[in-house]
Amino acid sequence: MTGWLTRHPTALSEDDRAGLKDVLARCPELDTAAGHVRGFGEILTGRLGSTLPTWIDAVEASQLPGLTASHSTCSGTLTP
Repeated sequence: MTGWLTRHPTALSEDDRAGLKDVLARCPELDTAAGHVRGFGEILTGRLGSTLPTWIDAVEASQLPGLTASHSTCSGTLTP
């Protein structure tokens, strides 16, 4: 599962893509988390650091356990 989420989508085999799609269809929370993981990967690979605050806001808004500021060691590190 972790490999499916952390590898670039084009690096997944057809079977992997089908398996990931099936798992994400069964769990909306995991689908949301996967979107955040993909978004973060795009920020890193595209060197899009200026979009990080917007990504953080989206993660916070999702209220997923383990991803929100109340659970994050990075909480508040981007505010002046």
